[in-house]
Amino acid sequence: MTTPERGEFFQSVRGLTLALATIALLAFVLPSVLAARLQQARVSRAEAQVHAVADRLAAAGLAAITTTLQVQNIAVLTGPGDPVLEAADRLWITSRQAPLQSYVSLPPDAVTSDPWLRALQINIGARRHGGHVWVLSAGPNGIIDTPFDSGASPSGDDVAASLP
Repeated sequence: MTTPERGEFFQSVRGLTLALATIALLAFVLPSVLAARLQQARVSRAEAQVHAVADRLAAAGLAAITTTLQVQNIAVLTGPGDPVLEAADRLWITSRQAPLQSYVSLPPDAVTSDPWLRALQINIGARRHGGHVWVLSAGPNGIIDTPFDSGASPSGDDVAASLP
C-alpha cells in the first residue's frame, strides 16, 4: 500500500477549496443575475403591453367617449388586476375610477394585468387640465411615480404609453 505524499494531499485540498469557492460564488451571484434578467423581461413585456393597449384604445375611439367620462366625473380607467394603492400624485388614487371594459369594448385578452399582476391605469381626466393621457403600469415597485397631469414622459420606474 502506498501512502500519499504530502504534496498530493495539499493539491487535493486546494482543488476542493477551489471547487467549493466556485460553487459558493455561483450560489450567490447566479440568483441575482437571474433576478435582474427576469425583472428586465417583465419591464419589456410591460412596455409592449402598454403600447398595444394604447394603440387599441386609440383605434376603439377612446377620445370620443372622453365627454361621457367627464360628465360622469371619471378621471381614471382601470384594467383588470390588483389595484394600485400608492401614488406620488394622489389624484391617481383619489380620483373617481371606473373599469375600462365598462366604457370601451375590447376583447378580454386585449387588456390584462401588467407583469406584476397589477391593473393598468389610464388617467383620462388629465385631458381636462391639458395633461398627457397615459396607459400606465406602476412598474416593479407598484407605486405610480408619474404626475397625474404629466408632461412628455413617465417618471420613476413607471412604464407608460401616451394616448393621442
